[in-house]
Amino acid sequence: MFHIVDDELMIRDVLTELISSLGHDVKGFSCPVEYLDYMKCSDYQRPIAILTDVRMPKMSGFEMIKEIREYYPKQKFVVISGYSEERVALGKRACQYIAKPFNPVEVEYIANSMANCHEHGPLPNVTEGCKKQVSEEHLDVWECPLDCFDCDTKHELF
Repeated sequence: MFHIVDDELMIRDVLTELISSLGHDVKGFSCPVEYLDYMKCSDYQRPIAILTDVRMPKMSGFEMIKEIREYYPKQKFVVISGYSEERVALGKRACQYIAKPFNPVEVEYIANSMANCHEHGPLPNVTEGCKKQVSEEHLDVWECPLDCFDCDTKHELF
């Protein structure tokens, strides 16, 4: 299961349809507050990953990530943003970054890689998967906080 948190209905719908077409369950949320409320419900199912926008009313995606990590420190996140400066601010808060407008092939690749890693676990001794998504000037200081893409390195994105 994947969860999508984005205040733009069209983005949520496209991501839901795209990830669902790959055979994964998807649940969408219009804002971080709605998602955090859902986490308190008895029917909450922890997802493989949460895809989230950053700039949303009431609470940012980064603030939501921080709150969720208090309960689930190993939860995986994919940040989706139309603002390039968000990539720099990403730090160790998420496993992946997808720029808006996004390429559907990139979303499919990331969803399938995360689902595969979730089901089968990471491959041992592989460390380049996360880093290939980070700009060169940040490679020396950035590491995937969860080693969530260790198993995707045998595939090329494009």
